[in-house]
Amino acid sequence: MEHGQPLHTLISLADFKAVLGVDDREDALSRFCLITATYTIEQYCKRRLLRKKAG
Repeated sequence: MEHGQPLHTLISLADFKAVLGVDDREDALSRFCLITATYTIEQYCKRRLLRKKAG
């Protein structure tokens, strides 16, 4: 369930859930953790690692 907006993350949500071994019941928590981790890594590196696509 993508909620209509693509995620700005380093890996896909499906890959993240597969690595952690969680299912769709934890989708909201998985999204939060994945997005937060991506932004934290970018802040640490002091640069944007992904280019957001408009549209």
